[in-house]
Amino acid sequence: MAARGAHDLWLPFLARWGVLLAVVIVGLFTTFFAAFGMVASQPGIGGDHDELLMAAYAPGMYRLAMLFDALGWFGMGGLLVIAGLALSGDSPVRGRLGAALGVTAIAGVIGAFVRMIVVGDLGEQFVAAGADQAAILATTRTVAGIISAHFAAGQLTIGLAFLAVGSAALATSWVPRSIGWLLTLPALTTFVLLAATVVLDVFLFPILLLHVALLVATGLMIARQWWSAPATSAREGATGA
Repeated sequence: MAARGAHDLWLPFLARWGVLLAVVIVGLFTTFFAAFGMVASQPGIGGDHDELLMAAYAPGMYRLAMLFDALGWFGMGGLLVIAGLALSGDSPVRGRLGAALGVTAIAGVIGAFVRMIVVGDLGEQFVAAGADQAAILATTRTVAGIISAHFAAGQLTIGLAFLAVGSAALATSWVPRSIGWLLTLPALTTFVLLAATVVLDVFLFPILLLHVALLVATGLMIARQWWSAPATSAREGATGA
């Protein structure tokens, strides 16, 4: 009964967190592409310095997008922490491991705030520099490396967290298989993004789109399953899923 009480406590909270994560991700992409659209006519757009140009000529929208980026990392980590705690009664090792690893999303949060504040400030300097912009571009490349390092660290540990939580969900009878797989597949996309960045030095935007689509689907499916139903009822409904 104690385990059931723990599930009943965490699952409605998890459902609401899933909706918040989906909203944040939609907000991130909406504001990012809005910022890009605002500078689409600027010379040099479509190259290596798109974010600097967005920070320079659409500063408010760019900073808002980066705030959503930080919230996205926080939301992703929170989803893993709550899901891991909800699963820890049935799968104590994997559930608690996933919850602990979910906390490491702070690395991505830090990277996103560096992106927002430092790149935002560099954008202002880029506009003020006029023709003498070479030093700003060199600094931007260094800052981009620091941001990438934070994101890579976050991707490694968050990928492991999705693997732990997803495998625990797939092994738990009251979790629908669809949700179990939706909690597992982001581990694969995260590791592909990490390997492409670290080993090949390329950014796979289509894989990122797949990754965020999986996260949105996960959040909404979790909300649909457990928004109001207690875990005891969810067990009965999941037997045929």
